[in-house]
Amino acid sequence: MDLLKIGNDIEVFAKVNPGLSSYAGRPQDAADSIEPLLMKALSVVPPRLTNRTPLKLGVRDLVHTNTKFQYNPNWINVIEGSQEGHYLWVAVNYLLDKLGGDYSKTAGVIDLGGGSVQMAYAISANAAANAPAVPKGKSPYITKEYLKGKDYNVYVHSYLRFGAFAARAEILKAKNGRYSSCMLRGFSERANFEKCKEEIAKALNLNAPCKTKNCTFDGVWNGGGGAGQNNIYVTSSFHYLASHVKIIDDKAPSAMAAPAKFRKIASLACRMDVKQDAKIIEILYPKVEKANVPYLCMDLTYQYTLLVDGFGLDPEKKITFVSKVKHGEYYIDAAWPLGTAIETMSPKKKIASN
Repeated sequence: MDLLKIGNDIEVFAKVNPGLSSYAGRPQDAADSIEPLLMKALSVVPPRLTNRTPLKLGVRDLVHTNTKFQYNPNWINVIEGSQEGHYLWVAVNYLLDKLGGDYSKTAGVIDLGGGSVQMAYAISANAAANAPAVPKGKSPYITKEYLKGKDYNVYVHSYLRFGAFAARAEILKAKNGRYSSCMLRGFSERANFEKCKEEIAKALNLNAPCKTKNCTFDGVWNGGGGAGQNNIYVTSSFHYLASHVKIIDDKAPSAMAAPAKFRKIASLACRMDVKQDAKIIEILYPKVEKANVPYLCMDLTYQYTLLVDGFGLDPEKKITFVSKVKHGEYYIDAAWPLGTAIETMSPKKKIASN
């Protein structure tokens, strides 16, 4: 199964402003806002294929329209964080040409969104068979996939409230005393890397009881580790922050760096004063938006602690920060929509859970 060219490119990206969240209580307006996206998609799909092209939308509600695409009401839903995680795993491994081989050759992914963070990687059949049960109503740890003629057991878990922006609120709630040790001076009187790290550890609930053999944080099973976790790709806010503070080239669609780089820059940033050092901050980190400067110590320390203490990555082992993956002659967005498209079109697709 190959990706089809669309004109001179391999994908089409379009967006509308404002987003769907601004249409709360106005479903018709929400539906109308999506119409330009449907028209854009319709303009690039050959007419002879329109009625055979599946349309899937990750939204809460949509007024049914006379779209020419192949349509099924069941394809309109709100995807859960765990689904987003395993769709991203499918997309990244497809683009890396890792599907169809042994699970040990696949890449693991960690996606840091605004509200949640997802980890997904392939594990052995034996590890999957021994996966612990999850509480009733929670997403299972294991998703079984059949892709390019190969069975995969994909561990995936989504941590709500621990995305890049949502975590800020959790960290501020975990502060020791009146001021947070994670806010730059000028907003706090006691910014300090080590103390900030302690507050983040508390927010992540690193000391939560682990009822299974191995846990990440907040008492969650970590999948057991293994070869599928040897090659990690981190996306979204990980890539944004790393590029904005010059851990990686901000023009590179992907680049490798060790998590320890976050610690090094955080140690410096946490000593800065948001007002007195404003010029220095602007020179060192011109890509960081002014609204995010007060959170610089917090964000850097959080991403380091999340990767190393939360997910258990080696601080000195390089991982890949990615926004786009080179696939043939193209650079394609490392994002979950491609994963769901691949699943939809894959023959003999099996989705079952332990």
